Amino acid sequence: MPNDLVADECVAAMACIFDAAGVSIADRDAVGSAAAACKGSPYFLQLLGRASLESASISDDLADFRAGGPLMAAFAEGVQARYLRVWRDVQAKGLGPCARQLGALWRRLEASGELMDAEWIDRAISSGLRHSSHSGAKMSLEGAARHFRHLGLLWSPSGDSLRPWDLGLPSFFDYVESLYRNPARIALRASLPTLEADMESLIEGGFSDPEP
Repeated sequence: MPNDLVADECVAAMACIFDAAGVSIADRDAVGSAAAACKGSPYFLQLLGRASLESASISDDLADFRAGGPLMAAFAEGVQARYLRVWRDVQAKGLGPCARQLGALWRRLEASGELMDAEWIDRAISSGLRHSSHSGAKMSLEGAARHFRHLGLLWSPSGDSLRPWDLGLPSFFDYVESLYRNPARIALRASLPTLEADMESLIEGGFSDPEP
């Protein structure tokens, strides 16, 4: 499945599976909202599909995607577990600050209407590597970028390494931002001003403020 899978395509894919499995849907309008929660990620689509079929197996072959129900609660738990596993992975390799900077860059570019390219990606990752306090062996810029691609967190829609890039899962980077701004995460929170100042110095003159 493509990385930029949209909600309508998710719904169509799941409908085929439900029909084959003899599963009914309690509220069809809720399926689109549930699919949108996948954020375009094939992994999360699989997670949602698995949660729906497991739920239907104990609910008279009925899949209920409405918010607040057990199906969506199970899906949300799976999403958070995935975020935590990926975060632990990038932290173990000293790439936590890189993830933070990539997310900050993406939000800034999204607001300005500009596209991510290889140069911006390298700047954000370099900033994170420069401010990493990880005591273990540090990755090279190329190794770090390759690892983010391996995790599905960076991808090139065109397949060209020099063309505009995109975040494979923006919601993960929102999760990372929430960790950095969590008062309980003292070390992360303490490093945030330095990372923000470094990002500003990197992008100075490279962005135009969006029209109000």
